[in-house]
Amino acid sequence: EEFVVWILGTGSDRSRLLHAHADAAHKKMDRLRESQTGMKRTMLFWSQLDSEKGRESLAKLCKDPPRGALSVCCAVHALLRVSGKRIHWKAAEQMMADPDVFLAEMKAYNPYAIPAYVHQSFEHTLTLPYFDYDRMVDRSYALACLGSWVIDPRATNLDT
Repeated sequence: EEFVVWILGTGSDRSRLLHAHADAAHKKMDRLRESQTGMKRTMLFWSQLDSEKGRESLAKLCKDPPRGALSVCCAVHALLRVSGKRIHWKAAEQMMADPDVFLAEMKAYNPYAIPAYVHQSFEHTLTLPYFDYDRMVDRSYALACLGSWVIDPRATNLDT
């Protein structure tokens, strides 16, 4: 009992130190949980694209891109290629030309390896409605998944 009083003694240096360590451990666990949630959501959007419906929608996206497709594809390209450069639609088409390769790159993507300048290169476009899944899913299933894929791990990465 004296040991507990010694450790938890209010106002003591030991008490403040233990509370600081406990708070740091809780914050670290919260960040870990959040990052796992973000990665699970990223995998969810990837698996939606990898489905039959997703692959058909990707093919349709390349042939007949709806409004906003270039903005979303620029962000996807920036993340996959770790590049801050803006691209034209031809580069977006080339990126998605082989769905197997494209989806493999998306699956292997690590949001924690992306430098800040890459995020800054397309940050101003993230508020556009093209990145909102619910607004885009009726126009293009693939575009809705890609836009959400860009936002979810990015938000988790910025919080940690």
